[in-house]
Formats: sequence, C-alpha cells, structure tokens
Amino acid sequence: MRAELVAPPTGVDVMTYLGRGEPSAGALTQAGAHVEHLTAMVRAVTRGRGFDTTGDNLRVTADLAAVIVSAAGRLVTNPSGVREQNAPGVASVTYTDFKGFNLAETLVLNSHRKRAA
Repeated sequence: MRAELVAPPTGVDVMTYLGRGEPSAGALTQAGAHVEHLTAMVRAVTRGRGFDTTGDNLRVTADLAAVIVSAAGRLVTNPSGVREQNAPGVASVTYTDFKGFNLAETLVLNSHRKRAA
C-alpha cells in the first residue's frame, strides 16, 4: 500500500492546528520558518523517505506532514524557549531549546527510517 502524498505543511497549517483564528503576519512568518526548519530535519532523519521530489512540487506523506505540524506547533507556542519555575519566595526562569521530537512523532519518523538489519 502506497502512503498518501500531500503538499508540505505551511505556517497556516500550524496555526490552524493550534486553533488560532486570524493569526498576525508575524505569527505566520514565524510558523512558516519553524515548518521549513523542521521539514529539513524530518527529511534528514528519514534520509528522504516519505518525500517525493518528482516534478517541480515537493510532496510528503501525510504522517510526516503531521509530525512537522505537531513539532512546529510546540515551537510556535513557546518561541523563546522559556520555562518558568517558581518556588515559594523564589522565581527563576530557565531557557530551553528544541528538545527533539516527542514519542509519537519519533514512532512515525522511525517507520520511515532505514534501520540496520
């Protein structure tokens, strides 16, 4: 069975996934940048499996598109990577970066990876 190929996700797809009605141009630009970055990461992890570059249009399997949108959604909701930790009488802020794909996303990515026999 051949997987369904779809157009690669966009910033609009991420904002729709997050339930944001009318996002600002800046938010769409930011979401689009995250999608572009994550698409490159997913393509590298899968070594191009799940992507079709036949013709002029890039296509991606629907499950990989979902991984890209899901991961981009996390980055859009917390672009600065701030994780605030409060204790009684003390406030501290720590910054984090992209910590990778979550378990569900990793399972999808692994289904497209070529593994050693």
